[in-house]
Amino acid sequence: MKGTNFKFYCFFTYACLLFIGAGILARFLMLGNGYEYDELFTAVTANPQVSLPFIWKTYLMPDVHPPLYNIIVWIYNHFVPYGPELWLRLPSVFFGVLGMGLAWLLFPKRYGKTAKLLFLSFLSCCFWLAFYTQHARAYGLIFCISVPFTYLFLNFSHAMRKGKNISAKNWWLYGFLGLALCWSHYFGAMAFGFYSCLLLAQAWYYKRNLWPVLWVSGAVTLLFLPWAVPNILYNISDKKFSGNWWANGYTAESILPNLLEFFFGNHFSYILLVGLLCVTLFLRYKRYKQGKPNAFLPDMILLLLVQMLMLGAVFVILTKMYLFFGRYFIPILPALFLGFALCIAPYVRKSKCLALLVLVYLMSNVFFGYFIHKYTSARLYAGAKSAMEFYRDYAPEKELFVIAIEAFPPASTQAMYGFYPNYVFGMNAKVTAVYQLPFKEQLEVLERSEKAFIWMPHCSPYKLRSISLLWNRAIGIEGYFGTSCILRVAPYGQITPPKEWGNDVVPEKVELERQKDGTMDFPQVWKDMEERSQNFHNKLKF
Repeated sequence: MKGTNFKFYCFFTYACLLFIGAGILARFLMLGNGYEYDELFTAVTANPQVSLPFIWKTYLMPDVHPPLYNIIVWIYNHFVPYGPELWLRLPSVFFGVLGMGLAWLLFPKRYGKTAKLLFLSFLSCCFWLAFYTQHARAYGLIFCISVPFTYLFLNFSHAMRKGKNISAKNWWLYGFLGLALCWSHYFGAMAFGFYSCLLLAQAWYYKRNLWPVLWVSGAVTLLFLPWAVPNILYNISDKKFSGNWWANGYTAESILPNLLEFFFGNHFSYILLVGLLCVTLFLRYKRYKQGKPNAFLPDMILLLLVQMLMLGAVFVILTKMYLFFGRYFIPILPALFLGFALCIAPYVRKSKCLALLVLVYLMSNVFFGYFIHKYTSARLYAGAKSAMEFYRDYAPEKELFVIAIEAFPPASTQAMYGFYPNYVFGMNAKVTAVYQLPFKEQLEVLERSEKAFIWMPHCSPYKLRSISLLWNRAIGIEGYFGTSCILRVAPYGQITPPKEWGNDVVPEKVELERQKDGTMDFPQVWKDMEERSQNFHNKLKF
């Protein structure tokens, strides 16, 4: 084995396998945590006691995501206990682990064992991928589909370059997986479109397989339109593209830190990976100047084009909606990590130094994942369950006001935020989703706010200031449950906090502290949250 000895390569192989095993186990670590807010929507749409036509019309069609995962979980819940977090998250875990298995079993042999180990290790040590593939949302399913779909795309491209025909069976599989991607997430639909455009360009260039690309792409598009057209028209009518989008408070400055943290973990990890890429690209450039072949170069270019097309499209959409959340990019995450693996694999196999740097990168991500897991597994992370337990124990006689500015369908919000108090705790509480009411009714409901328990999921200064201005009244904060808060509302027209509120925290102080580069100092953030939440429990104001 040129450039390195056999024993060291065995060590490298076993180390990668250890990381892969740890990554698979990590997908089982948070099954019992309280639901996050978007998972409550899955819980409501997966209720087996409610008919699918009602769920489709009332909850799914007005939502911003395609419904395949929700339908699968609705069917699944007819055979398992409905409600507990463990059972509702198991389908996502299954799809996440299956995706890792498919990544291993279907990996193209022409890339070699080193690229295979690197690719699986990168997937395994991406903490947020592990986190979201146990989330009761569509991300595990999307990952499971996108892995074999990416392989198919590369196999088709390879066959076209070699002048080979592609079997009808594989075209059927490409169409089936593409349709499943489209019906799982709009980013999956965009990924299918970009992959298909690149296949079409290659088919045109090589004068081979042109009609199959057109037929399959056209058929998938037509089969997606029955969902996409009415759903997009609804969201246009709901002004989702005209400012009524929950994430429009984010700025362009947050794009790079958000994406880097999602894909690569901490600063050290992505600086190290960039260094590795720079070294290997330099070595590849030297081979090019010497007239030597560059392994996997066409495939790396194709994978890079997919990522550039996706980023370009989302930058265009940025004029209307902020969509730069790492989890949305999971459909192209296999392309990203496979591109990295193909780029560095030939040199990692030959250089002990580069191989050790890869292991350091993976270990750095493991440490990052451990510390983030410590906070995301805390009861205060989402806060919904803790807040509703407090409501049950200390204010069960009060009406529950929920002030949520998130983009969930208005008809679903009462069922979502009543899930814990009413379905899980059996309280039969009256739940009023204030912000989803017509404006005149909002003002009328707020007149009885003194007799209500007022809860805001995802509490932030941006949201509190906006509703304070909208309602022309001061908003005060009674206490915290993680990222959620319990509010008090001043009478109409009183825009300064009343003196009797004392020194309660005001909206300007709710912002989680961020560092200069836009990332969050997690230990300090969660220490502050725990302290605030404990202080609130001690006050027992209700």
